[in-house]
Amino acid sequence: MDFLCCPSCKVPLSYEGETDREEIRRGALRCRKCLLDYPVENSIPRFIEPAHLQGVNRSLSRAYDRVSLLYDSVLTRAYLRRRFWPSSGEEAARKEVVAQLEIGPGSRVLETGVGTGDNVAYLRQIAGVELFGVDISIGMLKQCAGRLNKHKPGIELFLANAEELPFRDESFDAVFHVGGINFFTDKRKAMAEMVRVAKAGTKIVIACETEKAIQVNRHAIGIAFGKDLMTKMLDFSRSDVLNSVPKDVNAVVFDEIWEGNGYLLTFRKPGSNNAGQETALITAPHC
Repeated sequence: MDFLCCPSCKVPLSYEGETDREEIRRGALRCRKCLLDYPVENSIPRFIEPAHLQGVNRSLSRAYDRVSLLYDSVLTRAYLRRRFWPSSGEEAARKEVVAQLEIGPGSRVLETGVGTGDNVAYLRQIAGVELFGVDISIGMLKQCAGRLNKHKPGIELFLANAEELPFRDESFDAVFHVGGINFFTDKRKAMAEMVRVAKAGTKIVIACETEKAIQVNRHAIGIAFGKDLMTKMLDFSRSDVLNSVPKDVNAVVFDEIWEGNGYLLTFRKPGSNNAGQETALITAPHC
C-alpha cells in the first residue's frame, strides 16, 4: 500500500477487505478523489475493466485472455522456441535482456507486460529482490500466479494498463518490458509511465520483436490472435518505437538482438546518479 496510487489521478489508495499476513487477498482499493473502487480478487488488484480499454489494447487483452490457457504449452513452444529465439536458445535470450537491469539485493523491480512470468526465474536468483508484474490480461496473470506460486517467488501481480500505472512516482529501482510494447495503443505514454515510476537515475530496459520476426511468424500470430489483430501487428515500424521515447531521458541506446529477431531499447531517467550525462542515440544497421 505504501507505493500504490489511483492510476487515473495518482492519489494514494485506501483498502478495505481481507488480508493474510499483510498480503491483500480480497476486497477493494478505494480512491477518495475519483470515488472509484478497484476490486482485489485472489490477491490480484484489478485496476482496469478490459471492456473499457482503448484501441489495440482492448483487442490484445481479449486475445491474450483467449489463448492464456494454451500460451505456455502450445503457442510459446510452437512460435517462440522454434522460430523466434536465436540459436543460443530462449534462456540465453532472456538473460541477455535481464542482464541489462541494474539491480541487487533488496531492489524493487517492475515488469510491465509480465504475461505468464517467463522472466521471473532469472530475477528471483538475486537474494531479496522484490518483484512486481503488470499485465492487461487477467487470463495471463492467473496463469502466472498458478505457475509461479509453486516456487513461492514473492511476486506481486496487478491487472493494469502500462499506460496508466497504479504506482506512485519513483517507486522502483528497475523497470523493464519484454515483448508486446510494439502494439500498445499509446507507446509514448507507456514509456513515460515507466520513467515516472522509476527512481531518479534508473535505467529503463525494453525488448521486443523486430519487423523481421513479425513477418516470419505471421502465420502463428494469425492463428493465435486472429486476422484483424495480425494485420495491425504487421503495421509495426521501429520508427514508431523510437519516436515514443520520452524527450527528457538520457543515454538512449537502440540495438538489434536475438539474431535480428528482436531489439533492445534502453534509456536512463535523469537524476543524481547520472548528472551531466548527455543523451545519445545509437542504432545498429538493419539486418
